[in-house]
Amino acid sequence: MKSMNQLLEQIELGESKSFGQLSVIPIFSGAEPKLSYVTLPEVLGGRRLRISELEGGASVPELSVINEGRDWVLLVDGEELIGALQNRVLNTTIIVHPMSRLSIPVSCTEHGRWSYKSRDFADSGVIMPFWTQYNKKLSVDSELGSSGTYRSNQSRVWEDISQMSLIADETSPTGAMRDVYESRMSSLERYTDALKPVPGQKGMAVLIGGEVAGMEIFSRESAFRSLSPKLIKSYAMDVLLEGLSGSSSPAPEVAKGFVDDLAGLPSKRYKSVGAGWDYRFTGDRITGSALSYRNEVIHASFYNKRLAMKFNHAYRSVL
Repeated sequence: MKSMNQLLEQIELGESKSFGQLSVIPIFSGAEPKLSYVTLPEVLGGRRLRISELEGGASVPELSVINEGRDWVLLVDGEELIGALQNRVLNTTIIVHPMSRLSIPVSCTEHGRWSYKSRDFADSGVIMPFWTQYNKKLSVDSELGSSGTYRSNQSRVWEDISQMSLIADETSPTGAMRDVYESRMSSLERYTDALKPVPGQKGMAVLIGGEVAGMEIFSRESAFRSLSPKLIKSYAMDVLLEGLSGSSSPAPEVAKGFVDDLAGLPSKRYKSVGAGWDYRFTGDRITGSALSYRNEVIHASFYNKRLAMKFNHAYRSVL
């Protein structure tokens, strides 16, 4: 993917910051952003953007987005929406045209409810934890390859949330991922307070216990600043579930090695649900995805396969 390789060539890594076993290495890029857009936390709940169940018949794997504003809106893979008939998460990153309506692919994160709490969805303020996001990403990749759709393995999503609840010792009456997050919110906010973005930052490499877990890159500094608290919580939740203690001070070359491994990763291209193209990357050690519009990478995320599988094994062993 030419635009991704061009972006990687312009990446600069900043000085790492750590809180406990979670570390963040800021990512900077000299690339000037082309497309102007806003994020879900900035507009959902106002007059400009509304997300609701499908008109004429609700469907678990799909929701309706109506953008009545003049801004492009970025919806990020894994962001959770709460309310309506049941809570959901986005199955892929999408950029929504101004003055448009769209059906978007989602997964349910609240197994035990199918009754209205509200007409429209609100922003949950969280993104799925790293290991569940990795699992969902793999299932969406598989579905794209076989049917060309962005559906996930819904049963696996529910199973992962059940594991989260069990490990966190949190009972949710509706099997809601949000309830697990709420039970750990004060601890999670300590991570977001300690790992706030610095000026100019457009992304981050995230390390757990000194090993790169994932990487997030945006085309605009404003987008990363808006979404940083959600992203930090998604990785911090794994630290809390693992019960990791102590502190780590990662060497900068660890993140540089991860970035170097991204160059030339094999990819497949699919038409995005919204504007642009959805690229899916798979290598021996890394898997990821990127949304590109008019040869500009709007958002890209990558995951360490070995670490994700380690967490999967550890969490399944408690059942």
